[in-house]
Amino acid sequence: MIRLIDTAVSSEQFFDFKTDLQEESQVRFGILPRYVTVKQEGEEHKKIFTVEVYIKGDRFGRGSGKSKKEAETIAAKEALLKIKA
Repeated sequence: MIRLIDTAVSSEQFFDFKTDLQEESQVRFGILPRYVTVKQEGEEHKKIFTVEVYIKGDRFGRGSGKSKKEAETIAAKEALLKIKA
């Protein structure tokens, strides 16, 4: 049963991109990333949030999602890919 659950659930769903970005940013740049909500659109119960993540004033990632947390996670993932490239 556990094997079926492990197989069915992608490990990426549980990877904490925001924490990894925070650690990577502190090591490489000596500063924490800053998340900025740049857009909210849609009806009150169906909003889409767009968030950008900045490190030392430079934009490293951008993400959109149904919650700020989801948008921040997508932005953090994009930023990590950029930093580690």
